[in-house]
Amino acid sequence: PYSVTKFDDARMRAALESLAARFQPELLYICNLPMAAYVTGRRSRELPCFVEAHNVEHRVWADHVPVVPHALRPFLHAERRALYRYELAVWRSARGIITICEEDATIIRGLVQSHPPVVVVRPAYPFDTPIARSVPSSSAVGILGTWSWPPNRISLRWFGDEILPRLRKL
Repeated sequence: PYSVTKFDDARMRAALESLAARFQPELLYICNLPMAAYVTGRRSRELPCFVEAHNVEHRVWADHVPVVPHALRPFLHAERRALYRYELAVWRSARGIITICEEDATIIRGLVQSHPPVVVVRPAYPFDTPIARSVPSSSAVGILGTWSWPPNRISLRWFGDEILPRLRKL
Protein backbone atom coordinates (compact mmCIF):
# COMPACT_ATOMS: atom_id res chain seq x y z
CA PRO A 1 0.00 0.00 0.00
CA TYR A 2 1.10 3.53 -0.72
CA SER A 3 0.45 4.63 2.88
CA VAL A 4 3.06 2.07 4.01
CA THR A 5 5.65 2.29 1.21
CA LYS A 6 5.83 6.09 1.42
CA PHE A 7 7.64 5.64 4.75
CA ASP A 8 10.14 3.08 3.44
CA ASP A 9 13.66 4.38 3.83
CA ALA A 10 16.87 2.52 3.00
CA ARG A 11 18.80 4.29 5.79
CA MET A 12 16.18 3.32 8.34
CA ARG A 13 16.22 -0.28 7.11
CA ALA A 14 20.02 -0.41 7.41
CA ALA A 15 19.94 1.16 10.88
CA LEU A 16 17.36 -1.35 12.09
CA GLU A 17 19.36 -4.26 10.69
CA SER A 18 22.46 -2.95 12.45
CA LEU A 19 20.61 -2.56 15.75
CA ALA A 20 19.08 -6.03 15.45
CA ALA A 21 22.51 -7.56 14.81
CA ARG A 22 24.02 -5.67 17.73
CA PHE A 23 21.32 -6.26 20.37
CA GLN A 24 19.82 -9.58 19.19
CA PRO A 25 16.25 -8.82 20.39
CA GLU A 26 14.10 -11.67 21.70
CA LEU A 27 10.97 -10.14 20.20
CA LEU A 28 9.76 -7.11 18.29
CA TYR A 29 7.04 -4.70 19.34
CA ILE A 30 5.75 -2.91 16.24
CA CYS A 31 4.05 0.37 17.15
CA ASN A 32 2.44 1.21 13.83
CA LEU A 33 1.56 -0.41 10.54
CA PRO A 34 4.20 1.26 8.32
CA MET A 35 6.97 0.02 10.65
CA ALA A 36 5.90 -3.59 10.01
CA ALA A 37 7.37 -3.24 6.52
CA TYR A 38 10.83 -3.26 8.09
CA VAL A 39 10.26 -6.69 9.60
CA THR A 40 10.79 -8.97 6.63
CA GLY A 41 12.63 -12.09 5.60
CA ARG A 42 14.39 -14.33 8.08
CA ARG A 43 13.94 -11.97 11.02
CA SER A 44 10.16 -11.92 10.63
CA ARG A 45 10.06 -15.72 10.87
CA GLU A 46 12.51 -16.02 13.77
CA LEU A 47 11.32 -13.32 16.17
CA PRO A 48 7.91 -13.16 17.80
CA CYS A 49 6.29 -9.89 16.76
CA PHE A 50 3.60 -8.00 18.64
CA VAL A 51 1.69 -5.34 16.71
CA GLU A 52 0.01 -2.26 18.13
CA ALA A 53 -2.98 -1.38 15.97
CA HIS A 54 -4.01 2.25 16.53
CA ASN A 55 -6.71 1.94 13.91
CA VAL A 56 -8.11 -0.50 11.41
CA GLU A 57 -6.44 1.43 8.61
CA HIS A 58 -8.34 -0.02 5.65
CA ARG A 59 -11.59 1.11 7.31
CA VAL A 60 -10.23 4.62 7.84
CA TRP A 61 -9.54 4.85 4.11
CA ALA A 62 -12.98 3.46 3.28
CA ASP A 63 -14.59 6.08 5.54
CA HIS A 64 -12.93 8.85 3.51
CA VAL A 65 -14.27 7.71 0.12
CA PRO A 66 -17.62 9.54 0.33
CA VAL A 67 -16.03 12.88 1.27
CA VAL A 68 -13.22 13.16 -1.28
CA PRO A 69 -13.56 14.46 -4.83
CA HIS A 70 -14.72 11.82 -7.32
CA ALA A 71 -11.38 11.88 -9.12
CA LEU A 72 -9.62 10.59 -5.97
CA ARG A 73 -12.06 7.80 -5.18
CA PRO A 74 -10.41 5.12 -7.36
CA PHE A 75 -7.13 5.72 -5.52
CA LEU A 76 -8.83 5.48 -2.12
CA HIS A 77 -10.59 2.26 -3.12
CA ALA A 78 -7.32 0.76 -4.35
CA GLU A 79 -5.48 1.86 -1.21
CA ARG A 80 -8.21 0.42 1.01
CA ARG A 81 -7.98 -2.95 -0.76
CA ALA A 82 -4.17 -2.99 -0.54
CA LEU A 83 -4.27 -2.01 3.14
CA TYR A 84 -6.83 -4.71 3.88
CA ARG A 85 -4.53 -7.38 2.44
CA TYR A 86 -1.47 -5.88 4.14
CA GLU A 87 -3.14 -5.54 7.56
CA LEU A 88 -4.36 -9.13 7.43
CA ALA A 89 -0.88 -10.39 6.56
CA VAL A 90 0.75 -8.37 9.36
CA TRP A 91 -1.87 -9.33 11.94
CA ARG A 92 -1.84 -13.02 11.03
CA SER A 93 1.95 -13.18 11.24
CA ALA A 94 2.01 -11.50 14.67
CA ARG A 95 2.20 -13.32 17.98
CA GLY A 96 -0.29 -10.83 19.44
CA ILE A 97 -2.14 -7.61 18.63
CA ILE A 98 -2.71 -4.68 20.98
CA THR A 99 -5.44 -2.15 20.24
CA ILE A 100 -6.43 1.02 22.07
CA CYS A 101 -10.20 0.56 21.76
CA GLU A 102 -12.66 -2.30 21.91
CA GLU A 103 -14.22 -1.40 18.54
CA ASP A 104 -10.93 -2.00 16.70
CA ALA A 105 -10.27 -5.17 18.72
CA THR A 106 -13.70 -6.56 17.75
CA ILE A 107 -13.11 -5.84 14.06
CA ILE A 108 -9.63 -7.36 14.11
CA ARG A 109 -10.79 -10.45 16.03
CA GLY A 110 -13.44 -10.97 13.36
CA LEU A 111 -10.82 -10.83 10.63
CA VAL A 112 -8.07 -12.95 12.20
CA GLN A 113 -10.44 -15.36 13.99
CA SER A 114 -8.66 -16.86 17.00
CA HIS A 115 -5.03 -16.29 16.01
CA PRO A 116 -3.30 -14.21 17.12
CA PRO A 117 -4.86 -13.02 20.38
CA VAL A 118 -6.09 -9.40 20.43
CA VAL A 119 -6.08 -7.36 23.65
CA VAL A 120 -7.21 -3.81 24.41
CA VAL A 121 -5.01 -1.42 26.36
CA ARG A 122 -6.96 1.76 26.96
CA PRO A 123 -4.59 4.71 27.12
CA ALA A 124 -4.99 7.12 30.01
CA TYR A 125 -2.76 9.70 28.30
CA PRO A 126 -0.48 10.57 31.19
CA PHE A 127 1.82 12.87 29.26
CA ASP A 128 4.45 12.60 31.96
CA THR A 129 4.82 8.83 31.43
CA PRO A 130 8.57 8.16 31.37
CA ILE A 131 9.86 7.18 27.98
CA ALA A 132 12.11 4.44 29.27
CA ARG A 133 12.65 2.37 32.34
CA SER A 134 15.38 -0.04 33.20
CA VAL A 135 15.23 -3.42 31.52
CA PRO A 136 17.37 -6.32 32.72
CA SER A 137 20.49 -6.60 30.60
CA SER A 138 19.60 -10.22 29.81
CA SER A 139 16.63 -9.03 27.73
CA ALA A 140 16.40 -7.25 24.45
CA VAL A 141 13.19 -6.08 22.83
CA GLY A 142 13.16 -4.34 19.49
CA ILE A 143 10.64 -1.50 19.36
CA LEU A 144 9.57 -0.07 16.03
CA GLY A 145 7.58 3.11 16.56
CA THR A 146 7.66 6.57 18.04
CA TRP A 147 7.58 7.87 21.60
CA SER A 148 5.77 11.07 20.62
CA TRP A 149 2.44 9.20 20.74
CA PRO A 150 1.51 8.58 24.41
CA PRO A 151 -0.32 5.27 23.79
CA ASN A 152 2.97 3.80 22.53
CA ARG A 153 4.63 4.54 25.87
CA ILE A 154 1.63 3.28 27.82
CA SER A 155 1.23 0.07 25.86
CA LEU A 156 4.95 -0.70 25.92
CA ARG A 157 5.04 -0.24 29.68
CA TRP A 158 2.03 -2.57 29.97
CA PHE A 159 3.74 -5.06 27.66
CA GLY A 160 6.95 -4.94 29.73
CA ASP A 161 5.13 -5.25 33.05
CA GLU A 162 2.45 -7.78 32.14
CA ILE A 163 3.45 -9.80 29.08
CA LEU A 164 7.26 -9.99 28.97
CA PRO A 165 7.49 -11.69 32.42
CA ARG A 166 5.00 -14.33 31.23
CA LEU A 167 6.97 -14.94 28.03
CA ARG A 168 10.13 -15.51 30.04
CA LYS A 169 8.37 -18.30 31.93
CA LEU A 170 7.61 -20.22 28.72
